[in-house]
Amino acid sequence: MVTVRSRKFCCCLPVRFGVICMALLGLAFGIALCTIGWFQVNELRIGAVNMDGPEKVGLYFISISFTLLAVISLIGLIGSVFHLDGLVESYAWSITVNTLANMGIGIYFIWTLFHRDPSNVARCLNAATGDYADAKAWVCSKGFEVIRVIITIIFCIVWIFQIIGIFIVFDYCGQLREEREAEWENQSIASKGSSNASTVVVVPEVPMRTTYDSNYDKSLQGGWTSARTPYAFNSTENARGNTAHV
Repeated sequence: MVTVRSRKFCCCLPVRFGVICMALLGLAFGIALCTIGWFQVNELRIGAVNMDGPEKVGLYFISISFTLLAVISLIGLIGSVFHLDGLVESYAWSITVNTLANMGIGIYFIWTLFHRDPSNVARCLNAATGDYADAKAWVCSKGFEVIRVIITIIFCIVWIFQIIGIFIVFDYCGQLREEREAEWENQSIASKGSSNASTVVVVPEVPMRTTYDSNYDKSLQGGWTSARTPYAFNSTENARGNTAHV
């Protein structure tokens, strides 16, 4: 019987466990970040947030990308939990494409955050009036700098987890292929064994010839006495009292 060893990562953890953890993290990150993204899109729509044109484009793409990440991670979670080869392979290729897209869109979005039009900051400071004016002014200047650094760190963490996860997922796909091939080989061996066990060779029974065989033809085989070895003392020269040979 052919068996397949479970592949490991981090020296001792099964790759299937890694795929499940990655899918859970991707689902959590995807839901959280796409929720924040679409909330900011809504704030932008009602005029509560001021953004440049490139920032708006980046925000829309980021929201869409992390929404897709949540959907893809859900597919990977279902495939890894229920051992569905097709869903796991689809998850592997989809998460690869999504990671590359996230990196490209994220880099563009981070670039827009660090190259913001100063006029937006001025407008934000002018709007910081009334209650908590000082806090609003801090958010418009220093707070935005802190926020964009935090956003950059979050993006980098997500990318690192996704890149590591891609290798784990494809390693698990390789294990699934080996298990599938081993299953086919075991089925082939079992079918060959059952066919050999069910094959019965029938040998015709031939009666063994003995001295007392009834199938006797005197004209062909001669008499039984002719086939019998003569007794040595029945000959004349060996008879008792014959001294011719002395």
